[in-house]
Amino acid sequence: LTRPDSSDTTMRGAAWMMVQVAVAALQHGASAAASTDGVPDWERYGMYGDRSRSGGSPPPPPWNGGTSFAGTVSDNAILQRGAIAAVNGLVIGVVSRATVVTIVVEDYPSPKYTVTADITQVYPGNLTWKAYLKPHADYGGNLSLTASCQNCNYTNATSVHNLRWGDIWVCSGQSNMELGMEHALTRNRTVHAVEELGWYQNIHTMKRGAHIQAKDGDERWTLEMPCWINWYGHSCYQQPWKPANVGYVSYGEMFNTSFDQTFSAACWLFAQKLTDIYLEQNRTPPVIGLIETAWGGTEIQGWRKNDTISACTNSSGGTGGGDGAPGPYGYGSSGSLWNGMLAPFINTTIFGAVWYQGENDLHYCTDSPKASGGINACGNAVNNSGYACAMKNMIGGWRKAWSATPGTTSPTFPFGIVTLAAGTSEGNSFNMPNMRLAQTAGYGILPGPAGSGMEETFVAQGYDAGDPAPGENTYLDFPYQTGMDTAFPGRSGYTANGLQYSTPHYMGGLHPRAKETIGHRLALGAAAIAYSLPNQPYTGPVIQNCTIMPNDARHEITLQFDEALLRGDAVKAWPPMPNEGMVILAMYNCLDGLCLTKCGFNVSCAEKCIVPSPACSGAGLRYWWTGSGNSATALEVQLNNTLWMPATIVQSNGVASVAAQAPLSIPIGCQPSCDPSDRFCEKCTAHFQITGMRYAWAETPCCPGLDAQRALIPCPVNSCPLSTVNSTLPAAPFSAKIVWDNKVGPGVGRCVCTLPQMCG
Repeated sequence: LTRPDSSDTTMRGAAWMMVQVAVAALQHGASAAASTDGVPDWERYGMYGDRSRSGGSPPPPPWNGGTSFAGTVSDNAILQRGAIAAVNGLVIGVVSRATVVTIVVEDYPSPKYTVTADITQVYPGNLTWKAYLKPHADYGGNLSLTASCQNCNYTNATSVHNLRWGDIWVCSGQSNMELGMEHALTRNRTVHAVEELGWYQNIHTMKRGAHIQAKDGDERWTLEMPCWINWYGHSCYQQPWKPANVGYVSYGEMFNTSFDQTFSAACWLFAQKLTDIYLEQNRTPPVIGLIETAWGGTEIQGWRKNDTISACTNSSGGTGGGDGAPGPYGYGSSGSLWNGMLAPFINTTIFGAVWYQGENDLHYCTDSPKASGGINACGNAVNNSGYACAMKNMIGGWRKAWSATPGTTSPTFPFGIVTLAAGTSEGNSFNMPNMRLAQTAGYGILPGPAGSGMEETFVAQGYDAGDPAPGENTYLDFPYQTGMDTAFPGRSGYTANGLQYSTPHYMGGLHPRAKETIGHRLALGAAAIAYSLPNQPYTGPVIQNCTIMPNDARHEITLQFDEALLRGDAVKAWPPMPNEGMVILAMYNCLDGLCLTKCGFNVSCAEKCIVPSPACSGAGLRYWWTGSGNSATALEVQLNNTLWMPATIVQSNGVASVAAQAPLSIPIGCQPSCDPSDRFCEKCTAHFQITGMRYAWAETPCCPGLDAQRALIPCPVNSCPLSTVNSTLPAAPFSAKIVWDNKVGPGVGRCVCTLPQMCG
């Protein structure tokens, strides 16, 4: 029975479909049982199909015996240019160590040549091999590879065609990396560009069907052959390499010739925006190969090698021993995703990686969710703790594994990280800013300094890129998508001049649809760090120092940002957001001001000054307002190490400086009651000293006045008050202590950051 054309609707086509379903069932086991434990299918099986949970180290066989390439080397594959390109595969049948595998490389106009593969593993009835191709400096080409074997009982040769030289990026993480283009606000713009304009043909993609290998020694080093069917209930969703204008339809259909909207939005838009950057600079864009290997609901320890987990304390629940015991639904076990989702690509030379994960690790942070967590609540790479250590450790482990063969993948290959977006904390909002810091290993900005283990990394800030309207049933048709091409004066929006229509949510605000913003910021980081484009901005303003000078009326604040990191850009203090006004959101009338006066700098005493009341539930010592016609929501100062209150950003002050103000005192209730009729007493805080300062240090720091109305009034992306002028990149969040040591001048306070952050 020959495989029919994709348009075949005859009985022959139906019979072929039945054969494939039967083969898939034999290879991967019976269909998954129906959910009876309340675990959502998207988390158990991922967003786009069933997931294999079988073990065993031998790779599954191809459809026929003989010599075969692994699933990483199919028609239309990308091979890493500028390095020794590693390819691998397997031989099915009677084999031994005497079996010889050869690869014929046809790379016109270069002369044809042959390489002999290394035999990497011999199993009963099959073996795996790995071959190394000559480095090729340029992008493009049109290669054919033919693999054959000697001293084996199947002597057939297998060929793959239309391969190109390019840069391979691995995109990994949990559901916000897995989220498909169908849920991106700019999806129709991309579909139009690819299908109607023929753009982005320099981008090829492939997707790993999710698979775990729970125990060490069972690593899946050879990727399964691509499947041409995704029959729900069977583990057969391994997509081959394909150009931009070829897609696959889920749940039983073969394939089509349109853009694949199930492919990762963050990953695709990263490559799309990187292409745009090159074209805007009149440069030829690189050929880019994207490998999506992501799984929703996963934690970082699953993506780390077991032998590295014990290097970090309090990381995802403890020191971790890597015993391979299955976690929830199988994928929670340490190392299991490394073994099943990353190991199949270790034998492929790559250029870089992009990572979007952390939501499911927030609950491991050490501080109470009822109070604002300490700055190291989610770890610190300096003392090898928490997620910060895990992040650094994982990057080092990936780099070591991929670069094990000299001359293939760089031992310091570029690594991009997305910090968590507003609205994705899953109930752990008070530690969200601490997690974002931990995602950078505690540096706050990337790349890290020499010797940090975070060299050649870059970060895309996500704190201002939550879903603009996260309600499950809210759409941004009008006016947001059809009438607001600019989300904020001078900052890019989403509408594409009418090409954008309703974009469905996926579980509401947990999966923000603003993925173009994330892709663009990743692309800027890659352009600067990975591709070294000259004078390429890649970060918003990064705090270098701050000073506070009190006078008779107020505290005068100067924020000084790192001018070198601006790369010719400048700092911008934006005017207030629409709908911003005098709105007190929290708890001025939930403090006993007289109590605070007596406590002075005693933090434990001050904590007792919160008046018990339902109106104060969960408020902690936080004081929110949206200001009085100014941008006062994202910058805060701390009084006597206890109470946080807003500061007012006044204006940009030169290329890299911003002026701000904070009042000498604030109105709080001076009676032990939450009765709004209580008198206010500014004198109660007049003597307080500013002891801390922070910016964007909240889950949703940009539109707090709109939180209760976001189902009706969108909070546009990129809406915080500080960014760069031209690239409109948001300022990096920071949290600093204020010390009054007279080093700057008599009676002047200055910022001191917690290491490894650098400021002051």
